[in-house]
Amino acid sequence: MSSEKVQSELVNILRFPLIVCVLFVHNSNSSFIVDGISIAANNLDYPLFYINKILISNILGRIATPFFFFIAGYYFFFKTTFDKNVYVGKLKKRFWTLLIPYLFWNASCLSLLYFENKGFTIQNIINAFWYNYGNEIATFPIAYQFWFVRDLIIISILSPIIYLIINKLKIFGLFLLGFLWSVQIPYVGDQLIRGLFFFALGAWFSINKKTFIDYFIRIKNNAFVLFLIFLVSDITIIISYGVNYYVHNVTIILGLISVFNLAYVLLEKNKISNNVFLSSASFYVFAIHDPWLMRYVSLGMRMLFKPQSDIGFLVWYFAVVIVVTLLCLSFYYLGMFIFPKFMNLITGHVMKKNASRNILVIHKA
Repeated sequence: MSSEKVQSELVNILRFPLIVCVLFVHNSNSSFIVDGISIAANNLDYPLFYINKILISNILGRIATPFFFFIAGYYFFFKTTFDKNVYVGKLKKRFWTLLIPYLFWNASCLSLLYFENKGFTIQNIINAFWYNYGNEIATFPIAYQFWFVRDLIIISILSPIIYLIINKLKIFGLFLLGFLWSVQIPYVGDQLIRGLFFFALGAWFSINKKTFIDYFIRIKNNAFVLFLIFLVSDITIIISYGVNYYVHNVTIILGLISVFNLAYVLLEKNKISNNVFLSSASFYVFAIHDPWLMRYVSLGMRMLFKPQSDIGFLVWYFAVVIVVTLLCLSFYYLGMFIFPKFMNLITGHVMKKNASRNILVIHKA
């Protein structure tokens, strides 16, 4: 199998587990009632739960959005000479793959909360699709996870600037974006700059006609050792002082490389393969898991099982994500069976004409 085909296979394999990591990130801020006292999730009195939450939700789970920005940047410039016509064509395709799903899911969330809260003002409705809440570091639409899609739309529009940065500044342009990501510019924030950096990183490989997996494999041993060192340092610093963005960001970059390398090794040994259904369902799981499911599953499991111990909290932490994931996959399967065209529309998928109704081809153009 060529490097390019291996690369594509790895992207498809990693898509679903990294979406599940996003669910863990979104299941990390709960509090519990123990002996009538509210206990925050970041409490060292429950070390097993707390350290696992930091490891998965605060670090490993944070590799997910960089992965998707990186892949988006790589495929945006993939096998093409970038010019005005290509740029316009790319934006037209992203009208269907990004904008339509973005509008649909935020409108759906707005409708759900309308019935819960019994009304919105016109300003509330406008804000819901762009900046429903946030601060100087991060802002979110009403379907909060769709900040990623919103920022990807912005970055796609700005792609000619990214193209110029890579062509004129070369590798130094990437270092500049990486530095800006680390210093946390107020009112530009972590989200957009992080997206720009990883989109540009993926674009750098594509524009320079390089296969990124070949580069990652060459440094896999060193990258993995460094990742473990930074991972332990990141956990220790978060527990002791809070997030140090310089250490944390290096951990994320090394983690991204290591995730690809780990998947590559397992693929070469025939330990893993792409599951088309799971890969195709990834966007739907991302879109519907919250607030439609996770908030209710989380609350319901806390009320039902009333976790009181370190082990109890840890079991709850994993069980919520497992149950929500299974529900999402079940709904996706039923949706693809009953109304596949609608499901394709709201998840930004395209289908081959000769494909069966529930076998999707992820759009890369």
